[in-house]
Amino acid sequence: MGTIEPGVLDFYFITNRKLSKKPVIETVADAIRGGARIVQYREKDLPMPDIIKQAHEIAELCREKKVLLTINDHIDIAVSVDADGIHVGQRDATYYEARDAVGSEKIVGVSASSIAEAVEGARNGADYVGLGPVFHTYTKREAGRAIGLSTITEAKSRAGIPIVGIGGITLENCADVIRAGADGVCAISDVVGSDDISGRVAEYLKRVAEAKAQKA
Repeated sequence: MGTIEPGVLDFYFITNRKLSKKPVIETVADAIRGGARIVQYREKDLPMPDIIKQAHEIAELCREKKVLLTINDHIDIAVSVDADGIHVGQRDATYYEARDAVGSEKIVGVSASSIAEAVEGARNGADYVGLGPVFHTYTKREAGRAIGLSTITEAKSRAGIPIVGIGGITLENCADVIRAGADGVCAISDVVGSDDISGRVAEYLKRVAEAKAQKA
């Protein structure tokens, strides 16, 4: 299994070209400037040569800044850019396909929308679970119904691996997600659509840290 140091998942930055006001590489640079320590490159719609080019640019930046990079779904690209890990959804490649491709030292994360899926991911050997949508979200219309905070609490208890809450996360509710048991949060539209990405990420990290301090 891959190694994820404490605090790395506090704010998990995921790219979204369609919601960004700047080129993707600039949004990643801004997020890192704001304190993000892990970046997921997620791109489904561009021609493959463009995805490969962007992935290489982001990988170079993340290595320079000593930030972890995961690639969503594209196992071959994760291998070719020597990313730190791969993230797979329930309808993407399987956990085992991802693990076989990237090896035992890399990070493999999985998406889950229920306690059962989170537990299965942990049982298979995933390094973390992205669980959601916690709240209603427009970013991924296929994400399904909001699972609520109680699902975060029970999934964390039963899965026993890091949980990142995703879906409908805002500055106003991110602390609630942490107090419910999540190790970190991911807010896509609220961050990449901001005029101040670095400031937005920094504020999320501040609120997550405060919530964790309250739990300690």
